[in-house]
Amino acid sequence: MGSSITITNNTDHEIYITLNDEKGGNVDDYCVMLKPGDTKSYKECTLQHGAKYEVICKHFSSSDGQDLKKATFFAPSFTQGLVLQADPDLLDLQMLKDAELQYLTSNIVTGVILSDREAYGIEFKNVFIANELVVYLVLHNIANSRAQAVRMCQKLLEANVFQKAADDYQDFADKFLPFRVNTDHECVRSMCKVVPWEFSRKDINEFRFEGFSAMKNAFCSPRSKAAREIEGWLEKKSRMGFYNPRYFRILPDKDNSKKNLLCYFENVLSIQPACKIPMDKILLVERQRTDKTGRIFIINTVPGETYKKVYTVRAPSQRACYMWIKNLQNFAQTMTPVDFVSRSALASVLDRKAIREFVENATSKKIRKGGWVCRANDVITRVLILTSGEVGLYETSEDGKNYSLITTHRPVRIFGEQLFYKETPHILSCRAQRDCEFLCVKKRDLQLFMQTQGQEVKGRLRALFETGVKKCIEKTIFFKNLTLTQEEKLMRGFTYRWVPANEVLFNEGDPGHHFFIVYSGALDVIQVDTFESKEIHLNKVRSGDVFGEIALMLPGAVRTATVRASEDSLLLALDEKAFKSFLRAANLKLNAMMQERLVYTLKSCEMFSGEVSKASFNQLAQECKVEALDPGEVVFKKGDEGDRFYMIAAGEVEVIVDDRVVKVLGRGNYFGEVALAIDMKRTASCVVKTRALLLSVDKASFRRFIGNNPETVAESELRICREKCQIRSVLYHSKGFAKFSKFMRRIGAYPMLQYWSELCDFRKWACPLEPDQEPCEKEIQRKVEQIFKRFFEAKQSRVDLSEMPLSVREGIEEDIRGNMASPATFIDLETYLVNALAKQHLDAFKVSEEFQELLEELGGYTMSASGRSDNKPKFGAIDRVLLRRATLSKLVKSPEGRK
Repeated sequence: MGSSITITNNTDHEIYITLNDEKGGNVDDYCVMLKPGDTKSYKECTLQHGAKYEVICKHFSSSDGQDLKKATFFAPSFTQGLVLQADPDLLDLQMLKDAELQYLTSNIVTGVILSDREAYGIEFKNVFIANELVVYLVLHNIANSRAQAVRMCQKLLEANVFQKAADDYQDFADKFLPFRVNTDHECVRSMCKVVPWEFSRKDINEFRFEGFSAMKNAFCSPRSKAAREIEGWLEKKSRMGFYNPRYFRILPDKDNSKKNLLCYFENVLSIQPACKIPMDKILLVERQRTDKTGRIFIINTVPGETYKKVYTVRAPSQRACYMWIKNLQNFAQTMTPVDFVSRSALASVLDRKAIREFVENATSKKIRKGGWVCRANDVITRVLILTSGEVGLYETSEDGKNYSLITTHRPVRIFGEQLFYKETPHILSCRAQRDCEFLCVKKRDLQLFMQTQGQEVKGRLRALFETGVKKCIEKTIFFKNLTLTQEEKLMRGFTYRWVPANEVLFNEGDPGHHFFIVYSGALDVIQVDTFESKEIHLNKVRSGDVFGEIALMLPGAVRTATVRASEDSLLLALDEKAFKSFLRAANLKLNAMMQERLVYTLKSCEMFSGEVSKASFNQLAQECKVEALDPGEVVFKKGDEGDRFYMIAAGEVEVIVDDRVVKVLGRGNYFGEVALAIDMKRTASCVVKTRALLLSVDKASFRRFIGNNPETVAESELRICREKCQIRSVLYHSKGFAKFSKFMRRIGAYPMLQYWSELCDFRKWACPLEPDQEPCEKEIQRKVEQIFKRFFEAKQSRVDLSEMPLSVREGIEEDIRGNMASPATFIDLETYLVNALAKQHLDAFKVSEEFQELLEELGGYTMSASGRSDNKPKFGAIDRVLLRRATLSKLVKSPEGRK
């Protein structure tokens, strides 16, 4: 049923827990006596979710005797595991009740259909009818009887998830009673949202609840989703030619839990179906070709004893007809030729009428496993659209004897598409990896078809198949530096993916295997906020945009957002196998190809929150190591020498101390920075939890990176060293500087810090991150003179500089007189102020309330003394960096150095 259950007795008394099933019998595995401090764990929960149980908790106290608590509950699905502690929560069974409420809400509310209904002579707005919901719960095996369904719904009524729509009744009953759903209830808001019901009757506004869990489930197939969401009124054509209304549902097969049935009923309250059609016996679902209303479709089945071979059905609207066909085709054994072409790249150019004309020229062709679909350099004589099976694309050696597999393609890939615009030989060889079936249009038939199409269609087909992929690749930032030969090799691995408007390409949580470029159209990138019960629009991708590139580096990594077409869209898809084949053929490295993605990941890392130039990030990205690790792989162990810093681009990593998981890190987090800030051995072990993509840099590369960006490592030193931190870690950290400023204002010493801050601002202005923003020498000279006057020539300076070495002032005056002012002119003065701040105020700051606030906000590390390689004090990374800078500044300040 799901994950583990753990029960811990953290009271001072013994407890005895008994679990009874619905018939009153003991569930032996769950009857347990726990002494104070005892724990009982069940690795795999064996309770049947949705079944009714009674739990009895006896609490023994030497003073009070025996305290008895009992409650009935419907077993929830413990997908995340459940931890119960014998404190008041367990004795009041509140945690169990909360889990039960979430289970009932997610399974029952998603079966509710809201509409305006009339009862007791009154029209009620946005209600559902009790007995209709009871039938739904029984038919979908959520409840094993009508009585149990009523008890489940009564629980939701008591929890205020359901609300009465009238005052004529008190409890939930298996009757024609209107109820409402409390959409403001926290459990409802966090688990589902209201959406229009696409299978509603004509001219009737009906709504249903869509569960967020279905959108986030990585293994939620279209079939399992359809089984719960598709039902509604259709008109079935009788043998006499009359259309009779019937209520259709897709239901689980009680005799085989892995199969589904398409059933229709006389009305919405019927329990026994008039007919049951096994979904695996559906051959084909298609629109009726002679229908001009767009509402009639045909279901073809394998002949059976209890159902017909062909069913003609009329939907209440064109939209409902489309939705029924689309979802039933997920179960069908095949599709019509028109549907195959409608899902290919041709759908972006041809309208429905042209597609039918194209199909009329097509014939069916089968090729057995191992047979050649086409060979390189053979003249193209036909266009093939793959309808079933799998085809491998091969590159041929120069002598024509050896073949290397580039990638494999599945329906609805087009082969020989060059024939749409010119006669040319095949570039690659294609072989059937399995038995395959194709729609085949021969050259002569294709020429006749093209003669009936206008010049606009011909031009768009030519652009699509001749130059479309090439132009998309050239606009893509990942591939902008490829040579013409490399572009040609990459183009071979791309396939087209047609996505109609409002269709979801993939859901958040789905495993990813393809990288996409938008050829035409637009798609929305969204995430679901389960707490606010709404979709968050993250981005809109249009022609030339790319997404899903993480799948090229870590195939199978879960998608972090849902992508849905906002209009008809054509995509170019590239899988990991084709991408790796391209890298080998083009003699390229992954780092070079994914440079922009690596830079983006580095920029998003909190470790590098300071101002860093793009050139610095580009250099670090080139030195990154990219690793794909499987669950259970050890990144490093506690006590290992620290030599690398890691960032998580995808997946999760567990931090383990003393065989206990203390933290789980996810996408965007980093670890291993302790070894880069101070010389230490690893203080914890890190193990991959879910398949992960890690970026790492060695210590030398990282030190070079922070050489000109000391702010980037300030947070790590603060978190690690805490009360032993250096003043520069405080000054170069945004939160640290804010807290220190607050402290300095409180003690009346802020002017010194203000002067130092002004010198830092000058240095950043005079030496910006991007070279094209650098001011001219005259501007720098003017700025230096202004700062010097405020510091040294003002009559009443607010900062005491009497202890400053005379050489500091003399060096500044020398630069000003010689018109040699530079970004390093005030470096010695800046160093003096930092040392003065440390000497006069750092110790007092470390015992202040401002410093404690800073540490609480930053958090920290747990370190053992044995983690260090020795007990000698170490320089902080920032101190080493600025010591190096001070040396370099001497060269900058001399005329020779500036040259």
